[in-house]
Amino acid sequence: MEFLYEEQIESALSDLIIESKDKLIIVSPYIKLNERIKDKLKSKFMKNNCQITILFGKSVKKQGDYFDSLNEDSFNFLKSLPNVEIYYNQRMHAKFYANDFEYILTSMNLYDYSIHTNFEIGFRQEYNQEKAEGFSEKLGSYMDKIRFKLADTISGDDDYNEESLIPIQKIESFIGTSDLVYKAKPSNHKNENGFFNEVITDKLTIQSNLQKEKKPTENEMELLGSSPKIIYKSGTQLSEELKLNKKDFDILMMKQGYLDEKKQITKLGEMVGLKLTTYNERTFVQFPKELALLVCQNSSKPIGY
Repeated sequence: MEFLYEEQIESALSDLIIESKDKLIIVSPYIKLNERIKDKLKSKFMKNNCQITILFGKSVKKQGDYFDSLNEDSFNFLKSLPNVEIYYNQRMHAKFYANDFEYILTSMNLYDYSIHTNFEIGFRQEYNQEKAEGFSEKLGSYMDKIRFKLADTISGDDDYNEESLIPIQKIESFIGTSDLVYKAKPSNHKNENGFFNEVITDKLTIQSNLQKEKKPTENEMELLGSSPKIIYKSGTQLSEELKLNKKDFDILMMKQGYLDEKKQITKLGEMVGLKLTTYNERTFVQFPKELALLVCQNSSKPIGY
């Protein structure tokens, strides 16, 4: 075990990235990549299909507001890598970095401010000597037996198991219970910079597009200003009246920027008159009827096709 302080942590993290063989795990509540870390990731992973797994979380604004925790520029960089999975878990507060054979457990977020401003401490530990040093499977197994026996002696617990010895297994288990928000895998094609990737899941870009600041159009403003009395109806009532599926109606409102991906009212939605109403202890969104008609009439193609 090696203790690390301040700039030693970033240096050790850079080494951990470059020395990765088949996998790299990054666990940090807040992520904002500096240019040094980007360069290390790019030089190591752009031209091979090593798996990168990232877990972030602990949004301070509201659950699902991903870019409060993951810098959007950093996400756009990560999208350029060919083999990456990104998970989100609001409970997550650990800072943990690992490759195939060693891990760093630290107080440092993978955030530029944390790296260069805060006093951070951590330690580095090998957990897979076979991959790190090329030991034979037999010797690795023998070493494990000695280690488990020693742990049992120290703890007095005959049921001491490998999961309690190797934190990476606990971290991987926690990642498995988290929300997958982005996944890409290498395609069969390459360009001069390395692999192309095939995007499997991308909830982050959807939210990014929904969060772009929009202003009401002239038609929307004219409608809001000219209506003597605004009639409000629920999405279900309007979908029936407009002969749409409720799902299609919601998608249209999301594309318009009135609702986010969780069907909550956006800032633009508030500006054009959407509001929340509670009835029989159930809260739902109400829409200005004329606005919904305007949106449906101006839709570029039939909803549901």
